[in-house]
Amino acid sequence: MAAAEYTEIKIRWDGILDQVAAEFRVLPADRQWLAARLAVISHLKGRLHALFLDAGGDEHCAACLGACCGSGRNHMTLVELLTLLSENESVPQVDFRGQCPFLGASGCLLNPRRRPFNCVTFLCETVESGLSHFDLENFSTLEKELRNRYAEFESRFAGASLRGLLIRGTTLDGKPFLARPGHQEVSGPVISSHRTMNRSPHP
Repeated sequence: MAAAEYTEIKIRWDGILDQVAAEFRVLPADRQWLAARLAVISHLKGRLHALFLDAGGDEHCAACLGACCGSGRNHMTLVELLTLLSENESVPQVDFRGQCPFLGASGCLLNPRRRPFNCVTFLCETVESGLSHFDLENFSTLEKELRNRYAEFESRFAGASLRGLLIRGTTLDGKPFLARPGHQEVSGPVISSHRTMNRSPHP
C-alpha cells in the first residue's frame, strides 16, 4: 500500500472513531436499548466462538496465518464500535498496511466477543469439517439469530451496516452514524472533537 493511500485511510478511520464517539456521548435515550441488545450480541458471538474452538479453530488459523482475514479492513461495523464504547474499552491500534488491520503477530487483536459478524460466522472447510452435524446446525441457528440482531441496528441507526464502517462512512458522507435512517441528526447536538475515542497505544 502506498504511503498516501495508507494516510488517507487512517485519517478516515480516526475521523469515524471520533465522530461516533462524539455522537454516542449525546445519546442517552438509546443507552438501555443498546445495552440490552449488545449484551445479547456478545453472548451469541461467545457461543459461536466456543463452537469454533471445539473444531480446533485456533490451531487451524495459526497454521494458515489467517488466510481468511484478507478483507478485514471493511469488516468492523457500527455494532462492534458501539460495544467497545459501551464497555469503555479501547479500540486496538490498527495497521491498514497489513492483511487485516486487526491482525497482530499473535492473531486477532479483538476479543472474540468483539469481533465483526463476518469474522465470527465464517467457517473455512478445514474448521467446518471438525464440527459434528449437530454443531453445524447449532452454528447456523446462532448465525441467523446474530444476523437478526444486527438487522435491528440497521433499522435504528443510519450508520449500521454489515458492509463496515469505512464503506458506510463513505456512503453517509459526513452525516451522523447514529441518526435514525432517513434523518439528519442524532438525539442531541454532536460535539466535534479530535482523538476522543480511547485507542490502544502502539505496540
